[in-house]
Amino acid sequence: MDFVKIVELLAKTSDSVKGFIRWQSDAKSKVVAYLIVPCLAVAISYVASGQPGTLFGSENAISIVHLSSHYEGGKVAKHDGIALLVEPSELECKLPLPHATSQRLVSSLLPDEWEHNVDRLAFEGNDIHLRLPLWGVSRPIVVLADGEAASDLWVGGAKLPVANLQITAQRSVNLVTWGFVSAVFGLGLAFGSEPATPIKDGG
Repeated sequence: MDFVKIVELLAKTSDSVKGFIRWQSDAKSKVVAYLIVPCLAVAISYVASGQPGTLFGSENAISIVHLSSHYEGGKVAKHDGIALLVEPSELECKLPLPHATSQRLVSSLLPDEWEHNVDRLAFEGNDIHLRLPLWGVSRPIVVLADGEAASDLWVGGAKLPVANLQITAQRSVNLVTWGFVSAVFGLGLAFGSEPATPIKDGG
């Protein structure tokens, strides 16, 4: 579900919500307008935009970027490679590279840091085997490798689709999400500003 559909859904239900609020006491109206409606909207946003790298997305220790070309000798040529962006965390995983053209890894680690972590970042067969945390490293690192990654990242007890670990346009998604949340809070303010209709006694 994208943001446009969510906004359309809210627009369609706004009249019903307003009608409900008019029949409540002033206190109940404010609870609905200032608490329930915004919380519901944020929950919908969380589900709709819960992708890695977004404002409400679940955090992943690893993000993957596919490298598709290289420039050499004044010419651009096709290239199969990957870049891993690794956050400090506790995780052990394997990324298969079934068509790896070399067993070379390049990283942002300092030589002495890698020397102390050769058992935690290395090739094992055709797999990049990564054991986190790295000794003495508390910052994010980048790892480059030649070859096309398999469709899944292997972790303890599960497999994560590589497609879900690719970096998204976080800035644009965050801007849209905050705009949406602001609009919903504005909607709540509009609801709260409407006078409640008193309930008449039956007698």
